[in-house]
Amino acid sequence: MLNNDLKFLKKFYGEKFAHLCRSLFPTILDKEGELSRIISDNFAPTKSLYDDLMENQVAMNNFRANVYYQFDPKRNDLYDAGNKTVEQLFDEAGYILCPECKTQEEILSFKKYYTEDEELCTFRDQRLSTNRVFFAVKKDVENIKREDFKHPKREDEYSLSVISIQFTKGRGVNYVSIKSRYNHSVDNPDATLENNLDNIIPGLTKAFEKEYEMKISRVGNRMPWGLTNYVKAKNDGRSYRFNTEINGTFYCENNVIIDDFMVAKHYDKARYILIDTILLDKQEKRVDLSLFRYDGFGESLGEIDKITETVLGDNRVVRILSKNGMTSEVVLNSHNEAIRYKNHDIKEIPNNFFAYNTKIKEVDAPNVEKIGDFFLGNNTQLEKFDFTKVVSIGDSFLHMNNRVTALNLPNVENIGMYFMFCNTCINEIDFTKLRSVGDYFLARNTALNEISLPNIEFIGKSFMTDNNLIKRIEFPKVEDIKDFFMGSNNSVEYVHFPALRNMSYSFLETNKVLKEVTMENAQYISRRFLSAFDKEDCKNKELQISIPRNCCMVEPNKFVKKSIKCYYILRNLQRKEVSK
Repeated sequence: MLNNDLKFLKKFYGEKFAHLCRSLFPTILDKEGELSRIISDNFAPTKSLYDDLMENQVAMNNFRANVYYQFDPKRNDLYDAGNKTVEQLFDEAGYILCPECKTQEEILSFKKYYTEDEELCTFRDQRLSTNRVFFAVKKDVENIKREDFKHPKREDEYSLSVISIQFTKGRGVNYVSIKSRYNHSVDNPDATLENNLDNIIPGLTKAFEKEYEMKISRVGNRMPWGLTNYVKAKNDGRSYRFNTEINGTFYCENNVIIDDFMVAKHYDKARYILIDTILLDKQEKRVDLSLFRYDGFGESLGEIDKITETVLGDNRVVRILSKNGMTSEVVLNSHNEAIRYKNHDIKEIPNNFFAYNTKIKEVDAPNVEKIGDFFLGNNTQLEKFDFTKVVSIGDSFLHMNNRVTALNLPNVENIGMYFMFCNTCINEIDFTKLRSVGDYFLARNTALNEISLPNIEFIGKSFMTDNNLIKRIEFPKVEDIKDFFMGSNNSVEYVHFPALRNMSYSFLETNKVLKEVTMENAQYISRRFLSAFDKEDCKNKELQISIPRNCCMVEPNKFVKKSIKCYYILRNLQRKEVSK
């Protein structure tokens, strides 16, 4: 039977959270009213706290420590594992603690656990002269594969499956560093788990101190909660779960707005729906622009005739009927974040449409013909959409998305800057009618191995930089290419641009394997054209370049000049043989 504290927690924070507290805080529950007071003093009501804690081991450990601290600030037994050894504690945490490394060879024996571009600096320097070095390996490490973690986080399962724990040597305080298996693929990898051994398992800090005769520098009993999607309000001292933050304004669950770290607004749920940054007024049948006026979703609705809500499991469906007969449907998750958008009537999507949404997974708008700037510009989740009728796309379309693997845009003719800028997964495209693309088109895409743009005429700066799979490029109609075309590329072997007239700075600047370049109508080629071919490690010494004699080439390097000259001689000899 639940006591009154657990009944309170179940009502305002959810049943799972109440069960978690029953297992974590049995001592506190003996004193009725204390646990409900501590939780409600620190967190605004939310049914998400359980899931957020379960997804973040650091936050879970800090949560437990802080609640006990607030119950009894003098309490120390939370961090004392008694007579348990360091090895036993690691075993309880699911790790095998390997013996302390005494030689560089012993350190290098762990190199097998790291991918080539994520190896620790420890493998390359004389770390043992300044540090004591340990490694701990998860018992099921062979089942935790790097390829399963396309979006690495410092404290995810792969990161923590092999950890290096290092202590500074010397008298006095020993400072600890816990190093991620990702190394520099994540932010601040040398501060994994906040460099707090008790975030691996409570009691580990004191166990290390006793067993290895160290005095470890560590945070006190009162620690940050460690929940990155919560913000603490100054005027009531409670933390609120937020969906979006823009310039110091936090848009939270339950229609709460926090500005300058103060609870600024708490909109009545009976009248308002806060969707991401968009405030729908059901009574006035309008989008309240006093809150945030820069999202195109409100503009797309026009005059509203009716707003209805329907419960769908853990989600809600908001249907908006406009006076022009258009119906928009938005599915919201339990946090009031939009996760699905449907509109079969809309033909033009305005600028900044759901610009600050991160969670929409599906857009069902098959009749759209034009998309404005910053469409779902911060979205990271979209996977499904049908834009086969789209003719024009503005700047920053899905420029933070890294989920889409195929693009079917057979009718699009013009695309603005930063098109899908950070996507590294697209491996299939259809741009049959595409005529022009702005700067940074598909920049940083590393998965596409073939590209066909039969009607492209203009290419902006930094086209497809960082792609290293495409080997052949044939764009029969391109006339103008701007700076840094396919920068950081070392795979293209054949380039054919029969209609090209102007080529800007740094064309294929880092490529060293190119075999043939054909540009029969080129008139102007800027600096740093194929500049890597002048380097000693250039892999191809038989490059053939075909350009007109009257083409203006600014500062061609020695190798390019030689290649052009040899090609001209060969071409002239062939012409003489034909004339004979």
